[in-house]
Order: sequence, then structure tokens, then C-alpha cells
Amino acid sequence: MSFRKIKPTFKFDVVKELWGGSSYSQLSNKHSIPRATIYKWEQTAKDAIIHAFQDKTPGKKNIGLEDENQKLKEQLRILYHDKHRIAQETIKSSVPEPAIIICTECGSSHIKKNGTVLTKKDGLRQRYTCLSCSLSVYIDIKKTLPLSK
Repeated sequence: MSFRKIKPTFKFDVVKELWGGSSYSQLSNKHSIPRATIYKWEQTAKDAIIHAFQDKTPGKKNIGLEDENQKLKEQLRILYHDKHRIAQETIKSSVPEPAIIICTECGSSHIKKNGTVLTKKDGLRQRYTCLSCSLSVYIDIKKTLPLSK
């Protein structure tokens, strides 16, 4: 015996007929459905109606601003932690440890890369600035080719 797919609207109509005064036997014979199936449909309908009428407020739970802010801060913390962890793993796996640069004037290791400069004579140069004594050092990146006549 194979099972046939029964539409929910048909089930609802059978339950309405049952509640309208028909008996289980009459509906069973009329629609060729076992009585046990009609009992199950009726119980499902009762459970659904009871659930629909339970005392509850509609919509989402109204949470306070403090709770929402705390939740958002936690999510941001997790995002930043993951981003930092991924960045550190990428740096460690792809780039060797950079050499420590020390200023020749003051001996500080607080050196900042401060842009590139293009000159006609020296070509492309990288500028580094010491954050302690403001000394600027230029390093050649790419030499320009001399103009040929």
C-alpha cells in the first residue's frame, strides 16, 4: 500500500466537517480515510489552536539598550579578535621578521615609513622619519635611467 500526499486544506476541511457534526465513521467512509488518521488530524488542529491562543506578546522581545550595546560590543570584540588573529597568521606565514631600524641621530627604534618621493635625479625614493627626533632618511627604491641623446 502506497501513501498518498494529502493537502493541508483537505485535512482542514475534514476537521471542519467533524466539528460541524459529522461522525468519524461517516467521514472515514466518505473520504476513504482511516478513522485513526482523522483522530490525529483533529488532535493536531486542537494543539495548533491552543498554541495560537497562548498568552504571549507579539513580535520580538523588547531588549534594553544596555543589553543590546553589550551584545554588539561582544560581537565587535570577536570580529576584531578574529581579524587580528588571521592577520597575524598571514604575516607570520608569508613575511620574514623585519630587521629593527634604529635612528642614527638619537638611537630610537620608533621609525615610521612616511611616503615615497619621485625625483628626476635619484628616481623613486622611500622616506623614513624618526618619531623621536624627526630626522628624515631617504632610501633609493628605483633608479631612473639616464636620458640618452
